Amino acid sequence: MLIKNKIKTSYLASFILSVSFLLAFLLDAKAQSSAMEPGVMTEVDENPLPPGGMEGMYEYFSKNMKYPELAKEKGIEGTVVATFLVQKDGSLTDVEILRGIGGYCDEEAIRLIKSMEKWQPGKLKGEAVVTRMRIPVRFMLENSR
Repeated sequence: MLIKNKIKTSYLASFILSVSFLLAFLLDAKAQSSAMEPGVMTEVDENPLPPGGMEGMYEYFSKNMKYPELAKEKGIEGTVVATFLVQKDGSLTDVEILRGIGGYCDEEAIRLIKSMEKWQPGKLKGEAVVTRMRIPVRFMLENSR
């Protein structure tokens, strides 16, 4: 019985240690992403803003989105998560999809972001800096609303 308890305790300790390392890694992910992309900030004093703020961005998306025909035919809905850089001059570059839904919705999300006007850049200590942003782009068919 004593040996079984020692083995259980050993497994439990290993499990707790593993979870601790995983949590430490996840909590440090923001700092690591900046280190992986020198000169690109993920945390700033003032976040970048699109024209009209975030509300203006979603209004722009709703007015300019061209729902892909394949997605309509297959009933594809969902949220595409995109990431991109807001440059010091406010231009948007390096648009990528973190999580897509297919049916050409991913490509449409990229098109929408690339077609936006310049943003107000992020600022750190009062200076404009290159900032990585992550935003959701929601695709919802008319009959689902």
